[in-house]
Amino acid sequence: MSELQGLLDVVRSGDFLILDTETTGLERGEVVQIRIIDASGKTIIDTLVKPREPIPPSTTRIHGITNQMVAKAPPFADIVENLRQTINGKHIIVYNAVYDRKMLHQSAEAAGIKKTDWKAISNWWCA
Repeated sequence: MSELQGLLDVVRSGDFLILDTETTGLERGEVVQIRIIDASGKTIIDTLVKPREPIPPSTTRIHGITNQMVAKAPPFADIVENLRQTINGKHIIVYNAVYDRKMLHQSAEAAGIKKTDWKAISNWWCA
């Protein structure tokens, strides 16, 4: 079965979550917002995340999230367990799955916590 056919089967099943992140940058970025919705559009997680490094002005111009907005947000270490539990065993559809997993790994590294093997605990599909 092709990757596309697999994704289409997951979408038809209606048993999936959609994950989206905003980050501090493309290369050495950290997550500054994470949102997960279910197949019906119901919000499961929607939170800002306080990164270790400031959000560059050039990045704020892209997604609109400022350092002031994340100043009192929970750090990645405080949201990661809820994230793990939410997506464990689920089909996850993401615009760029490799990139989002990379950002989740880099956020864990910046927070000084153990990285989660996201691909091992859930089925990721690149939209």
